[in-house]
Amino acid sequence: MFVVNNFKKIADIDITNEAYLNFSDALLKVNWNSTKLAVSAEVLSYAPGFCFYDVPFMNSHPGFKNKWGADDNSDAAKTKDIVNVRKYSLPFFEMIESLVPNHRVIRSEVLAQNPKSTVDLNSEMKQIHIDHRVFHRHARRCQIIIATNKNSFLNVGHHRISMPVGSLFEFNNKEVHWGVNYGDSIRIVTVVDLLDVDVWNNLDSNIKDNFFEPDDPAIIANDDRRIEEFILEFKIKHEIL
Repeated sequence: MFVVNNFKKIADIDITNEAYLNFSDALLKVNWNSTKLAVSAEVLSYAPGFCFYDVPFMNSHPGFKNKWGADDNSDAAKTKDIVNVRKYSLPFFEMIESLVPNHRVIRSEVLAQNPKSTVDLNSEMKQIHIDHRVFHRHARRCQIIIATNKNSFLNVGHHRISMPVGSLFEFNNKEVHWGVNYGDSIRIVTVVDLLDVDVWNNLDSNIKDNFFEPDDPAIIANDDRRIEEFILEFKIKHEIL
């Protein structure tokens, strides 16, 4: 079951908490203009180095190890600022788990968007997507806001929200979604996938084995169709010819 109305605030994080302070401070010291982090200098500084390889609840899962435990995702392959973030990530994850009873962090990544001075709808359309791996059907995808401004938003479908620093929000990632930053400062969020332990314990063994694999091809094809339909609506709404 996904979030009603696409967004749900789960908790306010104590931003004076040591785990939060250390983690957020490390993120703010990252060189976000590094070519090793930026997939697109124009659209999104999306950090592949921040798909954390050390998430205790899933470390022994073969699919997790295969995808995020590879040598190119090790500390040895990363810059000092990324390694420093990873150093403080586990206490941060533990703090998040303490706010959501019976849930464990199964995966996390960091997203950062540099500000754009003008609205760029073509760039927005390139980001519109639906998450469609097996684990996306069972986990709760959340964002924790580290740095933001009043003109930074998470869009889900035709709805958008500006989330304050230190908030933990769940959102429906099985609907089209994307982030924008039209403010005057960087937007940094930590994406955390939380899984109810009871849900995990009751999953079919085949689902568990393929937990981090792409979803059923028919589901993906349907998602791709929905994305195309939404982009058409987006173009009509914004009079993009």
